[in-house]
Amino acid sequence: TLLYTIKFEEMGGTIVDATDFDADKDSKDLYDAMKGLGTDESKIIKVLGNRSLRQRLQIKSKFESTFGKDLEGELRSELGSKFLRLCLALIQPLAEFLAKEMKRYLKDREELPIICMLVGLNNAGISDLKRAYRQIYKSEIERDAVGDLKGDLKKLILSLLQGNRDESEAVDEELANEDAMELYHAGPNKFGTGRSNTALEQGVFRDKVLTRRYEDCFSRILLQRNTQHLRRVFEEYKKVTDDDIDSSLRSETTGDLEQGFLYIVKAVKGIETFYAEQIYKSMKGLGTDDGR
Repeated sequence: TLLYTIKFEEMGGTIVDATDFDADKDSKDLYDAMKGLGTDESKIIKVLGNRSLRQRLQIKSKFESTFGKDLEGELRSELGSKFLRLCLALIQPLAEFLAKEMKRYLKDREELPIICMLVGLNNAGISDLKRAYRQIYKSEIERDAVGDLKGDLKKLILSLLQGNRDESEAVDEELANEDAMELYHAGPNKFGTGRSNTALEQGVFRDKVLTRRYEDCFSRILLQRNTQHLRRVFEEYKKVTDDDIDSSLRSETTGDLEQGFLYIVKAVKGIETFYAEQIYKSMKGLGTDDGR
């Protein structure tokens, strides 16, 4: 799997291989749903919404070999707006889908969604994403990111794209303590109780120095250590500061940079919970953030 740590069979995922799967029947059902005037969207949902990705790709292949038509093209001619986008996403290999999303996010300079995507991939997943992007767009993600992104998260995104995380489950207790202390000295301890309250130190100097220290420190530790080790680092950090790493980040950083770091920390603590929170926030309040 390309996904970071998600184990759907343990978490009780809702979209798994259908036990009564029949690619011939499903492809015919899709054809019938789009045949003639009008479109039976409920039938499309019944098929695509109840088959695993592996099965959906088989349906796509069977549809095209049986009816001599491109399923993606047929969907485009029959559907529109966000429902079309969802259906197209469901019939693409994961790496291809993510590559297209990456291109869209880069074009629109949407940095936080890029981080939200990347924190859910393991090293192999990032490698496959970069390969698919190269095949589709004849360009390298890193090169396009350097040219398209302008915000505070540019460096963080480029670091994530390296895919250099240790993927073992080994926890080095001594190193965990050292990492926690380094994070501590990069943040709250740098501006301890003896700091001046002048506007200069609280403003320009604090933002530039602390942001640079935090970014460098977090990039090196949070993007390279394995998840089990980092969870131990967070425990040690709380012993030193009497504060969660999340709370410390909120007090020491602001804006998109704060959110980017929090995305990484939350994904390390629990990738399933992180994505569940993103889904919840997309539906919270008035309206729905479909893009999220």
